[in-house]
Amino acid sequence: MTTSNESNEKPVKRASRWRRPFLIGALAAGLGGAFFASGCGRHAHAHGWGGGPGHHAMDPQAAAERAEFAADWALNKVNATDVQRQQVKGIIKEAITDLMPLRDQHQTTRKAFMELLAQPTVDRQKIEEMRREELQRAEAGSQRLAKAIADVADVLTPQQRAELIKL
Repeated sequence: MTTSNESNEKPVKRASRWRRPFLIGALAAGLGGAFFASGCGRHAHAHGWGGGPGHHAMDPQAAAERAEFAADWALNKVNATDVQRQQVKGIIKEAITDLMPLRDQHQTTRKAFMELLAQPTVDRQKIEEMRREELQRAEAGSQRLAKAIADVADVLTPQQRAELIKL
């Protein structure tokens, strides 16, 4: 009988381990989605590799406003206090400020990549170098985004995080 109780507890504990990462993922959607999807993905499919007019046009202020809007939506769902809202907005603004230079560097590399592809002969060594640089930028951005997500999770109560999981 003790064995069946222990086996019943293990799946519950295992499931609860996945709740926190899922919650953090929901918060990441607000922060990362506003930063990457709206700024980087816009118009890309309609204009081929070149991106077309307005591609990557979101400025830091617009990105921060969009991320704050997404965070407000999530924070409304969990009845966050005014203090929590201000803390989360501060975390988001700092993250956007830190991530924007990486985004700008990515855009510069993207333009250089397009110019490289337009040449009569493709420089494979340069493509590989650019690829490595982009991976380093992606790693730095991912680390900064993970820090912001953890910081936001620290601001919320366990109950609020559990509510976000249900969304």
